[in-house]
Amino acid sequence: MASTYIKTITGRYNERGKRKGVAQPVGLETRKGRLYYYRKERSGGRIRSVYAGAGEFGRALSLLDGLGRAEAEERRETDRAARAKREAADRAFDELTREVEAVAAGHLVALGYHSHKRQWRLIRGGKR
Repeated sequence: MASTYIKTITGRYNERGKRKGVAQPVGLETRKGRLYYYRKERSGGRIRSVYAGAGEFGRALSLLDGLGRAEAEERRETDRAARAKREAADRAFDELTREVEAVAAGHLVALGYHSHKRQWRLIRGGKR
């Protein structure tokens, strides 16, 4: 089987599938020897390429968009950490609630009450 070689943005050739990393950032495309930057947008379940710029201007836009993506990822990570902290507090509160309900139920049963459709009622002929 013949090997297929691809040309990277640096002009070097690598065997297809053997590259480490990407040849150029996402959205930068080489067409007829020129570099163009396209933003990818989701529209109706499909991905569209929208022209943003060419040459060094396009490369600069690509870097700015990359910074924006990094900031967004950092915000998502901060939100995940805050959500995990809230969920841990909720679990602790739920556990405490279950323990308090169990203790209260034990005392009510000892006083002669029973639970009927989530209501505590005094047993007929029970303790008064």
